[in-house]
Amino acid sequence: MDFKWLFDWTVVPKTQLSQLQQDKQTLTTSLQTCNTALKAAQLSPAECQKALASKEREASSLGAQVADLNVKLSLLSSEVAKRMDAGIPPASEAERYWNNKRPPVQVSYTCRTIPGTTTTLATDVRLFLQPQDYGIANWLSKKALSKINPDACDDAIMAIYRAHQQDFMIYMRPQPFGVAEYWDFPFETRARVSTGTGGVCHDFAVSLASTLEAAGVPYWRIRVTVGMSNSGEGHATTYVLADDLKTWRHLNSTSPAGAIPTLLSDLPKSNDSNDPFGIKTVWYSFSSKYCWSVFDTSAAEASWNASDVKNKVYIQKS
Repeated sequence: MDFKWLFDWTVVPKTQLSQLQQDKQTLTTSLQTCNTALKAAQLSPAECQKALASKEREASSLGAQVADLNVKLSLLSSEVAKRMDAGIPPASEAERYWNNKRPPVQVSYTCRTIPGTTTTLATDVRLFLQPQDYGIANWLSKKALSKINPDACDDAIMAIYRAHQQDFMIYMRPQPFGVAEYWDFPFETRARVSTGTGGVCHDFAVSLASTLEAAGVPYWRIRVTVGMSNSGEGHATTYVLADDLKTWRHLNSTSPAGAIPTLLSDLPKSNDSNDPFGIKTVWYSFSSKYCWSVFDTSAAEASWNASDVKNKVYIQKS
């Protein structure tokens, strides 16, 4: 594995730093020009007083902008230094790395049907993630969770996780229509909860993932993962990439709000064998833009072949 990208911190932060420095230079030049004009105006007759006052206001405004830029430059420089010391890669490099660590595939869910018929619909699983859903946006706004920093969102992720589980992970419904693995869209899960019928693991997983992305967590830091759990049962759940951009944490889709810790770092890592609901054998995973499915061992592939899910989900590899 090539760790060069871990230390190539310059792609995004340095670009931002350079832009702020350019802005500062532009404003400083304008301020100098303004001061020169002020000196000339002070030597002019009284009729120039109005123009002088205007220039003084302009100089004051420019001075405030330069001071503000100095503060931003200082903060950004400090953040760059911290990220370098911690070995945190720039977001663009991390996004590229995690999206391409495994080859993308096509994953289609085949249990939904055209209403009134038995004709099945092959639905791209990425479509179940609905961050553009107005209902999600309204819920986030009501909870005051809609504005987060995408570069430092560990705490916001936990706040959203607890609130989501409190409001939506309430009921466990039986499989509808006699169909196992019937997946709901987030708006359907909300409707079921409001009518008391609730949902199951995959419904909460896609609802939570959609909500996190809608709040501003970068899509590539969110995964819905389906596979065999450490407890030996099939499970669909949600994983998020922490702010260090190296550690995946498990947001179990069926955990009640009261069982959720305060810090993201207190949640199990993706490879924690002591996490009963953590995915031990991944069958497939997806974000709102990509799907992945790689069996690292023959046992993993055998697990997939023996599962009921295989008859409901079609995986096409290039």
